[in-house]
Amino acid sequence: KEPRPPSIAKVPNMPALRNRANIKPPARLKLSAYPTMKRTIVKKPKKKPASKGGKKPAPAKQTNKTKQPKAKKPTPKKKVAPKPANNKLSVKKSATKASKSSTSAKGKKSKSVGLAGKSAAGAVAGTVDSGVPPTHRSYALRLDARLALVDPSVNSDKYYVLQLLEGGGAHWVWTRWGRTGHSGQGKMEGPLSLPDATKLFNKTFKDKTKVPYEQAMSGKASPAAGHYAWLDTAGEAGQPRGRWEYYVDDHVDGKATGWYPYSAEGSTTTEELYRTYVLSGNTGMGVRFVHSGHFTYRVDLTDPGGNFTQQNVDVPPNKTRRIRRVID
Repeated sequence: KEPRPPSIAKVPNMPALRNRANIKPPARLKLSAYPTMKRTIVKKPKKKPASKGGKKPAPAKQTNKTKQPKAKKPTPKKKVAPKPANNKLSVKKSATKASKSSTSAKGKKSKSVGLAGKSAAGAVAGTVDSGVPPTHRSYALRLDARLALVDPSVNSDKYYVLQLLEGGGAHWVWTRWGRTGHSGQGKMEGPLSLPDATKLFNKTFKDKTKVPYEQAMSGKASPAAGHYAWLDTAGEAGQPRGRWEYYVDDHVDGKATGWYPYSAEGSTTTEELYRTYVLSGNTGMGVRFVHSGHFTYRVDLTDPGGNFTQQNVDVPPNKTRRIRRVID
């Protein structure tokens, strides 16, 4: 058997554990013994009761104030002396659009420059197109462009008239187009201000010719292939107008041999071709194709001796007849 451990009472220097009253608790630590430690007390914020209306409380205002830039003081407006009664602008209003002319302090109107360096206020040489409606026929002609597109390979001949007119306190753009020999179709656009009418005239000219109007009039550009060519009409000024006749020698329709007058429309058309090529010298316009009635005629004005001819290109055997210009 193992020996029993000695009793507690017999162990030396060991206090008796049976009497617990003799045990003293350990001494408490004092904060003064640790000078670096500080007691911090964290207080929880109290919740504010919700308002009766259910609205959230407004946020607390920030204590840190940011400096805002100072607003600039508005500069006082300069007082403008009233203009005298004699320098008031007089403005002419058209039916739908009006153009205001600027005036200087002395009362002089500034000139507005038109196309090709010409003054827009001055009329150009030429006549108002015969297709213009009677209500606008007395208007002044400011810009004039006569165009033609001729293709001998298909016996095609087209014209295009483009004019800028001034009247009734406004400006108008007139266009007429069709097959040579027919009155075609016409369109009058306006009333417009001078800048708007000039812009429309320029745009239409370039759309048809692919060349700007100023370059065409100054001779800096040539007609583009497959597009309308512009015609010079300066040589027609002051020249008398003629009428046209054709010669019959085959007793067609029972007619005797001799000269017979063109119809009024046919004579006017042929006279325009003559003035364009012979009088004004537009190269490439000596042979034209005129549509008259149900037929197309090839008009040849290239003979320098005046032996002009017309040929029916629609009906075989394509009869060729002599034609002449008569001045009464």
